Amino acid sequence: MLVVKYSSDTCLTVPQGGGEDDSQKEKLVLSEDCELITIVAVVPGRLEVTTHHLYFYDASSEKEETEEGIGFDFKRPLSQLREVHLRRYNLRRSAVELFFIDQSHYFINFKKKVRNMVYSRILGLRPPNLFYFGSRSPQELLKASGLTQRWVCREI
Repeated sequence: MLVVKYSSDTCLTVPQGGGEDDSQKEKLVLSEDCELITIVAVVPGRLEVTTHHLYFYDASSEKEETEEGIGFDFKRPLSQLREVHLRRYNLRRSAVELFFIDQSHYFINFKKKVRNMVYSRILGLRPPNLFYFGSRSPQELLKASGLTQRWVCREI
């Protein structure tokens, strides 16, 4: 077992050696400092993307109690990732929003200009449930969704 320690209270355990082929091992693809943006807080932390999961490690000094426990740490399988969108935060093109098949989502802002690299690396892993919209604009996405037409017909 290889244990990688990231802060005083978080670590990632990665099995080493024997018995597993390379496709089953979880490998670190990317690790970047970021902020998790919630309705009530901006939580500094670190986003780690591996071949099988997305991790967020809460780096705030005073961790708040949330529904899932203490702090905003999360671990989500890439197989549950449904959509990834480039977003703006404080008028800067510095954020991504991750949507999962269970209707949960995370808005993550990056301090450095690494947003596009994070986006590319996640798409490069080809999550099985990911809907890829390419470089379509929000206007094109809305038109393709048919929502406006449904609204005109009073269906919604």
